Amino acid sequence: RTLVSESFDPEPVNTVIFYAARAAEASGISAGELNVVNVKYMWATWYNAASSGKPDTHPAYGITFSGVPLARGIVAVDPSVIPLGTRLYIPGYGFAIALDTGGGIIGDMIDLGYPDGVGVDWITGWADVYILAP
Repeated sequence: RTLVSESFDPEPVNTVIFYAARAAEASGISAGELNVVNVKYMWATWYNAASSGKPDTHPAYGITFSGVPLARGIVAVDPSVIPLGTRLYIPGYGFAIALDTGGGIIGDMIDLGYPDGVGVDWITGWADVYILAP
């Protein structure tokens, strides 16, 4: 006998897989665990400081409407639809807080924040946005 080839399967890795479904259960979190007070179906886009329209030399570059630096988990909303400071859960993105506004964010739209230099794992489209209890 002669060994022709040899291969090894990689070790299993714990991974969260999101299926685009209209429920938080699809991402492994039950709605009961979230303390959801409302669900809105919204057009979800993404942004970072570089796409905000301000040059990186501007003193407010990367600073949100509420004064905190932009990071993953900070989202821009229309405050007449979702008040600033509201805690949210977006399947496929995660937990977030509404701390920013945007000129193009009107009505049932949400802009998911990412810091500069970080790979964006969001595809623009419709998403359920779970509004959480304070």
